[in-house]
Amino acid sequence: MTGIITTSEAKCRDCYRCLRSCPVHAIGFRTEPGGAHPHAKVDDERCILDGRCVLACPQRAKRVRDDRQRARELLAGGDAVAVSLAPSFAGALPLDPEDVPGLLRRLGFAEVHETAAGADLVAQAHRRLLGGNRPLITSSCPVVVNLLERHHPEALPHLAPVVSPMVAHARMLRAANPRLRVVFVGPCIAKKREAAEIAPDDVAAVLTFRELWDMWEESGLVREGKLAVEVERCGFAPPAAGIARLFPLDGGLLRTAGLDTDFLAESVAVVTGLDRCLELIRALAAGPSGLPGLDMVEMLACEGGCVGGPQAADTGDLLDRRRRVLTYHARRSQAGEGAGAAPAIDLHVTPVDRRPARPVPGEVVIRSILARIGKVTPADELNCGACGFDSCRGKAIAVHQGYAELEMCIPYMRAKAESVSNVVLDAMPSGVVVTDGELRIIEVNLAARRMFSPAGGGPSPGEHVSRLTDPRPFREAVAGRQLVTGRVSQPTQDLIAQQTIFYVPEHEIVVGIFADVTAGERQREKAAAVRSATAARAQDVMNKQMKVAQEIAGLLGETTAETKVLLTKLIRVIEEGSTTE
Repeated sequence: MTGIITTSEAKCRDCYRCLRSCPVHAIGFRTEPGGAHPHAKVDDERCILDGRCVLACPQRAKRVRDDRQRARELLAGGDAVAVSLAPSFAGALPLDPEDVPGLLRRLGFAEVHETAAGADLVAQAHRRLLGGNRPLITSSCPVVVNLLERHHPEALPHLAPVVSPMVAHARMLRAANPRLRVVFVGPCIAKKREAAEIAPDDVAAVLTFRELWDMWEESGLVREGKLAVEVERCGFAPPAAGIARLFPLDGGLLRTAGLDTDFLAESVAVVTGLDRCLELIRALAAGPSGLPGLDMVEMLACEGGCVGGPQAADTGDLLDRRRRVLTYHARRSQAGEGAGAAPAIDLHVTPVDRRPARPVPGEVVIRSILARIGKVTPADELNCGACGFDSCRGKAIAVHQGYAELEMCIPYMRAKAESVSNVVLDAMPSGVVVTDGELRIIEVNLAARRMFSPAGGGPSPGEHVSRLTDPRPFREAVAGRQLVTGRVSQPTQDLIAQQTIFYVPEHEIVVGIFADVTAGERQREKAAAVRSATAARAQDVMNKQMKVAQEIAGLLGETTAETKVLLTKLIRVIEEGSTTE
């Protein structure tokens, strides 16, 4: 059965929190074809379905397979449908436990039973196994079974070959009525896979408490966290659960089996929480002799037992959930309700080595992968855990096995980004000077050093910007939180630059960008000198031309006057001659 926990790529933000939360690294990050960023993908073969990733994801990108529709189809079918309700319900549902059976019947369930009735059978089966391969690890938690079968099969000889209370109870109910369809309801995601792999004929569907709560809300039975209708307090169908109602608490199996529940006892141990479970499993791998005198280990993946399950509808305080389970058991005990007789059924199951085959790289391959992310020597291996793996070597192995990418190394990506930014900064033709709010130099690119320190060297990071250029525009940018532009001239360096200076309040830095305009300014100065000289020469030529013109005009004026006198006299002579004739 696959796809029980999936990831919404639209919501996944590549934060690696789910991977860091996963104790068995069953989450890979891959970039899909055409995708811009890697997204989380659950490796179903490695996943133990503890649900940590679902709770850890800040974007709610992890989804648990919803089986509500399957339950509705069963209820709409022709066969009677019974509920097997996990004993943690008293603490996991924010309702009076006495109202729960009636609410379930309002949904259409023909029978409502407590799974704890099957838990009693499982506890007694564990008791009968004592004295065999020590220490005996209890098999009631499907996450623990997944952990051993998929990641530590070397410890399987210590796992009790007993089915879980869910399977035992379903077989009890179907032994009495083979046509009965059983729907289990509890806080555990792993039950969905267990039902499909171990008891597909006995458990027809698995609902989490959250799914059940959603069905009640959809039916109008609860609203805003409270009961919305009147419900008959009809109680659970027999057989009664008795002391097995304490099964979801740490030490519950030992108590149900009548064993020593003193947590200081040497012969038994109660281990809850995956981290502690892994510690004990590793101790077993070192040899049972490391656990002297230990006969049985009650091992539960969730802190505090099943009341800490990941799919409880009430996410309140764990101690309060525990208290409510104890209170409910005390109430039923005071009512004189003990455990009922149960039929003899087959409780045996054979643990299976389900560890997925993965290629294990040799040292040469591991070193080559590490080298690709700048980890050439052991000293380069920071083992910071930011990628979600315990060590750089573990991450390199995951890269080789195909469920991790090189880019998941945050120190490597940071160094790569800084390297790229430095290359870009030094390739810029403009000078760039970055200072802190106190105008102490943080960064000076190559172009700025060439501008302000042509002889080489220049100020070092930490020195005041006044060692490089006039600090007043920088102060103005900080004080006014505004863009400052203008020209800066440094005759000693024969430099004229166009400066743009601005303050970045988010990072409390001042950035100065300088464009060298010296050549342009010198060209403009030469052009202006040429224009001035040309204008002066033109004026001189114009003056000379005016003088010549005036002289010519004077000469032309005298000649014209003389000509006029001569012509006047000639006309007069001609006129006088004509009159005489």
